[in-house]
Amino acid sequence: MLKMKLKSTFLAVLTTSLLCVASALSANAQSDHYLTVPDVQAIGGGTVTVPVSLNNAGGVFSLQIEVFLPDGVEFLSAEGSERIANAEFFDYSKEDKFTEDNQRYRRIIIGNAQNMFESAISGNEGEIIYITFQLPEGEGEYPLQFKNLQFISLTTFALSYMDDVTATINASNYFFTFPEDIQATSGETIVVPLNLYNTGGIYSLQIDLIMPDGVEFIDVTLGERVSAEFFNYGSEDKYTDDGLRYRRVIFANLLNTSSTISGNEGVVLYYTLKMPYHVEGTLPLRITNIQFFNPPTYALEYIADAEGSINVTQTPLLIGDVNHDGSVSIADVTALIDVLLGVGDGCQICGDVNESQDLSIADVTALIDKLLGVY
Repeated sequence: MLKMKLKSTFLAVLTTSLLCVASALSANAQSDHYLTVPDVQAIGGGTVTVPVSLNNAGGVFSLQIEVFLPDGVEFLSAEGSERIANAEFFDYSKEDKFTEDNQRYRRIIIGNAQNMFESAISGNEGEIIYITFQLPEGEGEYPLQFKNLQFISLTTFALSYMDDVTATINASNYFFTFPEDIQATSGETIVVPLNLYNTGGIYSLQIDLIMPDGVEFIDVTLGERVSAEFFNYGSEDKYTDDGLRYRRVIFANLLNTSSTISGNEGVVLYYTLKMPYHVEGTLPLRITNIQFFNPPTYALEYIADAEGSINVTQTPLLIGDVNHDGSVSIADVTALIDVLLGVGDGCQICGDVNESQDLSIADVTALIDKLLGVY
């Protein structure tokens, strides 16, 4: 154990020494190496893990990061990702350090000390470190600063600097989130969970879901955390003053004055949505006008909007599948006739069988011929 500790200390000293030596030889900024740190949302009084990503055009032999901390925020730990699996040394300050003007920070060092021809950080883009912080109680914004970002290039072994990076931890007593990576195909019906993080009880809650163009609202159900005496949602689309389409959800306890939501984290609603046909891209989601009553005070309070997105991949176009059931049959002939008569909502793109860019009775004939195998 003592031998391992001595080796770890030796590697730390050697890595730091190499940084200092390289600093004496060269010091320049390189725009093709830079850190990115996202703003994150967290519960006041809780812990939050912030990912740190590195974009690097070439190999990195060693890297130093100094994380400057705002008042009240504690640095708990740092953990490396798979991208630094080749690093012989990864360590961070176990106690706060202070600059001459009394700014508080922690230093993180990643590097290779013996294997000098292998990059300590693999790949060209992605997360390298996860830093966990403890937040003070209550709501607030806590700015993080990542400074003195020094690295030694694997190709030149010259010390270079990256630009400083700032990020903000937004602490709230209540906030909602959608999953980060929602995938769907055009025409598919999917279930989207909505998570609530809360430090106190909620007696009643109202949420408006703003829907992107073409997305159809199918249903919404309560999550496992919710036990409400009253639950209702809009049976048809409503519109804001500026024309945004939304559905409203309300749930509450009317007789039982306890909180309708148990725990402090998890799903409160499941939205069932149908994606539009023949669409590909990113569709935005947003919940807004979020109002709730807090059991201790019964005062109306608001929660900040939450945003998400759905990444939609287009399914192959099947000409003749007017009713979008995945096959071409006599039912599509009926559906196409209904579209022409103005009493159906079948797919006009699929109904243009003769590809004339216009729907007419000629497409009905072409569709029948297609079913008979003569088109």
